[in-house]
Order: sequence, then C-alpha cells, then structure tokens
Amino acid sequence: MKSFFGTSQGQRDAHFYGRIHAIPPQGGIPGFQRITFLKFFLVDGEYDPSSVWAYEGCVLPGNRVIVGRWWWIADDDTLEDDVPSGPFLLWNVNESHADPPIDNDESLEFLKTLKEIGVAF
Repeated sequence: MKSFFGTSQGQRDAHFYGRIHAIPPQGGIPGFQRITFLKFFLVDGEYDPSSVWAYEGCVLPGNRVIVGRWWWIADDDTLEDDVPSGPFLLWNVNESHADPPIDNDESLEFLKTLKEIGVAF
C-alpha cells in the first residue's frame, strides 16, 4: 500500500490525499490496483469541511487509466438523496503545464494544517 498527496490549480484550488494498493488478478489479468482519495477544496485559502469529495476506483493494468466513482462527503444534516455522486475516468498525462507551476511544498503545508485540526491521518 502506498499513500500519496498532491495539489491541483484551476477554477478552484484543491489538495488530495489518498492510498493505492494492488489487488488480485481480475479474470486472470494481473496489474489491477485499488485507489481511494479525498479532494479538499479550499474556501478563501482555508480548509472547509463542507468542500470535501471522495473518490474510489480501479487503476487498470498499465497504470495510465483509472475508472471509478466520486461523491460529496456531506454533513450530518444532508439527506442521502441530496448527495451528488457519479462516475469518473482519469488518464495519465506526462506533466502539468500549470502557470504558475505548482509548488511541491504547498501540498505538505496543507496536510500539516489538516493534522493540526485533527482531520489528517
């Protein structure tokens, strides 16, 4: 099992934290992996517990495609029918062309913030 973290920049900046591990061959085909991660959107540059999304899926053999599902981690007052969710398909690209480039320390600083408030693992 491996843990990972990262940052994305776009219309809304976000941070990720997740885990990936191998699973047994499927239909005799080796190389499948299970992946789970959380996506934390920032609100005014701060952690917002109402802006957390969960993802779980399968990394296909070759490590270039992930197929899975996502859902919003709702608070206790949200009814199950009100929780947005759906499928996703992610594929590997060679490198980010973010402008300005993403600072590697940005994700680490965010993880420290989550630990301080008792959210991180």
